[in-house]
Amino acid sequence: MKGALIWSLATVLSFLAAAGMFLLLANMSARSYNERSLEPRRSSPSPTEDLRIILDKERLASLKQREGQSLRLGVRNTSGEELESVEVRVEVFSEDTAVRERRSYREEVGSLPPGKTAHISLELDLSPLAPPDGTPPEQPRKILEVRASAEGRRQEVKTAILPPG
Repeated sequence: MKGALIWSLATVLSFLAAAGMFLLLANMSARSYNERSLEPRRSSPSPTEDLRIILDKERLASLKQREGQSLRLGVRNTSGEELESVEVRVEVFSEDTAVRERRSYREEVGSLPPGKTAHISLELDLSPLAPPDGTPPEQPRKILEVRASAEGRRQEVKTAILPPG
């Protein structure tokens, strides 16, 4: 009986010591962050975009969930030099993360002179994606991800969420 009492007392004291240390550490870390801005510091100017994707919002809104939908987009060279091996990739996937099916499209533009825009038209299949087994058939929205890239340059990415139906 005496041993159980000593064991219980030691357990309670250990718990109180650990809780006290956690409170002390939390208090110390809270004092070290004197309400500074959480915005990341920029030591150098952000890199400029060499490619700019141009999407027509009205055309995106008019797309229907069926085959044979035409997407027209533009890719503009905003750098001061000619860009080589410019390509555009479009991925269509469901906002429902349980649906693993993705549809990918790719178009090569080639070289793009400075200040010029290349217009691309793609035929998309926006018909419903296969729902996972055992789930009721719903029509979740589709996400359209457009990526433009050029050799040796940073990728430009734009994402659009298409309305259901």
